[in-house]
Amino acid sequence: MCYKEEVQKRNAEKLQRKFEEENVPEFICDFFPRIASRSARLNYWSTIKNMLIWLMENDYIKRDKISEIITEDIKNIRTAKMISYFEHLKYEKKISLSTLNTQKNQLGSFWEYLKEEHYLDDNIVHMVKSEEFKQAKTNRRKMEKMPLYEDIQEMIEKILSKPDEFVRIRNIIVFRVLRGTGLRESELAGLDIDNVFLEEEHPYILVISKGTYDYTDKGKDIVYLTKDATAALSEWFEYRNKIDNIIDTKAVFLNKNGKRMNEDNIQSMFKNYSNGKLTPHMMRHEYTTVLQRETNDPTFVQEQGRWKSDKVMKSVYDSGASRSLDKLANM
Repeated sequence: MCYKEEVQKRNAEKLQRKFEEENVPEFICDFFPRIASRSARLNYWSTIKNMLIWLMENDYIKRDKISEIITEDIKNIRTAKMISYFEHLKYEKKISLSTLNTQKNQLGSFWEYLKEEHYLDDNIVHMVKSEEFKQAKTNRRKMEKMPLYEDIQEMIEKILSKPDEFVRIRNIIVFRVLRGTGLRESELAGLDIDNVFLEEEHPYILVISKGTYDYTDKGKDIVYLTKDATAALSEWFEYRNKIDNIIDTKAVFLNKNGKRMNEDNIQSMFKNYSNGKLTPHMMRHEYTTVLQRETNDPTFVQEQGRWKSDKVMKSVYDSGASRSLDKLANM
């Protein structure tokens, strides 16, 4: 079982425990198999649970526990009550507009399921106007996702000053690989040795991308490496070969106990060494921004970033790999 399968299995078990602990009604549980990602199911449940608790606390649903809720209770909720809930999230909980929009979409999907199953007549969430949830995609907002040069340098210095040799070497190489691949932290954590090809003319790795549930080699995407990412991985394998307590032999990156380094470890590394200023995902933004500037080839950038939803870009441009691979050697 690969890393992503293990994570999906753990998330499925975690959600099942939550359902059992709160004795969640069957008609609510039946919504979740529609969601492919187990981690997304947990996120959806958090959103739905918080909404149901708020409706009970405000006496819009006259029940004391989620386990007592029946479909008729939700059928009696009107659009005005959902508008009040979204205002509660926006003004009292002060959640961001992007998060607010995400939660509205999640609740809309839940209501649509209830409608399709004939528990409800209308999807009242879809009746709530979306304009106030939308967040303009300004250049300034995009730049907020970009790491600052001084923050990157500060993090590098802190990593290199770590006295523990294993932690110092591993962390700086993880940092370099993220900057030279644009991988998500879950993808880096799930990287196996037999998915790394450093001896090819254009070195690359095979990755199980976000939204992919075919865990065989056929379901993996190619991500080509920059010169520095190739060098970093070569250095790491040379060092890794000297480690004698390896438990997860397939994993590229390890913790001090010889087990696979997981995404929580990677997130904590960034939080600790950057004082919370940087995240692994900011390296992805930096990577794709620099790649676009260096190649001026949006199709190749899309291929490297493995975004599958931009149908317009795919229909306009042909494959950019043949024109842009050589640019990676100088990055």
